Amino acid sequence: MSFEYVLNKDDKPLKLKQDEEELVVSDISTKFQSWDNLRSRQIEIYKTLKAEVYLSDRNNKKSDWKSDKKMNKIYSLFQTRQAFLWENIYANIEKMFDVEGKNEISEQNAKYQKAMLVDSFNKMKVSQQLDKGIEFFDTVGEMCLFTSWKKVYK
Repeated sequence: MSFEYVLNKDDKPLKLKQDEEELVVSDISTKFQSWDNLRSRQIEIYKTLKAEVYLSDRNNKKSDWKSDKKMNKIYSLFQTRQAFLWENIYANIEKMFDVEGKNEISEQNAKYQKAMLVDSFNKMKVSQQLDKGIEFFDTVGEMCLFTSWKKVYK
C-alpha cells in the first residue's frame, strides 16, 4: 500500500466530479473498514484489560461490609494461587518428605534422613526462597532455583 502526501498551496477548494467523489468516498470507507477489521482483536483485548486494570466492571452496591476496597480479578487469582501453593507445598517443610523404611532399622534411618533434610531446608530458608521464586514465576514467567550441598566431614 502506498501513501502519497500532496500539499496544495492555493486556497481554492478543489471540486470533484460526481463519479470522482463517489470513488474517493468508496476508497476511504473500504480502507477504514479494512483497518478497523485488522484492529478489532486488539480493541477487544484492550476492553478486557481495561475492565480488569481499572475495575470498571464492578457493581457499586452497598454491602454490610464497611470496606469498599476491591482487587482486580487477575491479581486476586494470582494471590489465591500463591496461597494455595504455599499451603499445599512448602508451608510445612516436613510435609514435603514422606519417607518410611522397610524394616525397623531402615525406618529409623529414614526418620533421621528426613530430620536432616528438614533441618537443612529450614537453615537455607527454602520456604522464603520458594515463595520469591513462585511469585517471580507467576509475574514474569520463569524461575530457576539452585540448591547446593556442602559436604562436612567430622
